[in-house]
Amino acid sequence: MWVEELPNGKYKYFERYKDTYTEKWKRVSVTLNSGSNRAKKESQRLLDDKIAEKMAGLNTTDASFNDVLDEWWEFHKKRIRRTSISSMTSNVRYVAENFAINVKIANIDTHYIQRFINDADIPRSIIERVKSILNLTFDYACTIGYIDSNPARQAKLPKKQQTMEDYDKIRNKFLEIDTKLLPLLAELRKQKRTYRNVILVEFLFVSGARIGEAVALETCNYRKDGGYLDIFGTLDSVQGYKRAKKEPPKTPAGYRSNKLTNREIELLDEAIQIRDLNRSLSR
Repeated sequence: MWVEELPNGKYKYFERYKDTYTEKWKRVSVTLNSGSNRAKKESQRLLDDKIAEKMAGLNTTDASFNDVLDEWWEFHKKRIRRTSISSMTSNVRYVAENFAINVKIANIDTHYIQRFINDADIPRSIIERVKSILNLTFDYACTIGYIDSNPARQAKLPKKQQTMEDYDKIRNKFLEIDTKLLPLLAELRKQKRTYRNVILVEFLFVSGARIGEAVALETCNYRKDGGYLDIFGTLDSVQGYKRAKKEPPKTPAGYRSNKLTNREIELLDEAIQIRDLNRSLSR
């Protein structure tokens, strides 16, 4: 601390502190009427309080929610596959255009988020994705130090009530498999240009595999002797099938070995037979 006597007879006390972000030295000051030892002690206390206030200000933010959302999204895109980026982009845009526009993230509480969820006039599937994006954005804000806790985690989605119409849809779904899907597959099998597609569609139906997982399968994944199929990846075709490439699953649960039914084995054998035949004809 140092002191300067002013022309008006008062005393100005100074103290320096280091900005932890810029690593530059800055200073604060107070002006008192006296230069006595007692005044020096009082000035030191006041200066220390000022420095503490300045340093505390460095750990808070005036960032708006949209600023943090943009920051999180740029970070998150580096951690997920292109297919996930493609599917999430429209939902992130919805959040950016409809939630907490120009609101400081530090001012958003659970009540604010819950009210947004309650008032949102969008399908259940979309509000579920929006809620997930809010959870992740506020998690990121906590990690970075913008806020101390995540208010989105406490907000709840309204419980979905099952109606008789929902149960009828489930029942009709299985009826349509017998009355519509199977006859359609049988008809498509008669056409040479759609025959291989029929094998794929039926395999997806009986195995429960995703389309990306099925088209990414390799012969080495098929263990016919033991009756198992190893699903260890998916095909990323966001940039078109000509530039598609096999990617690992999103989560460890995506790595799995499925016990094959007799029908699944028949379909895989038929697909391999057609592939080998086409290869021999193209030589």
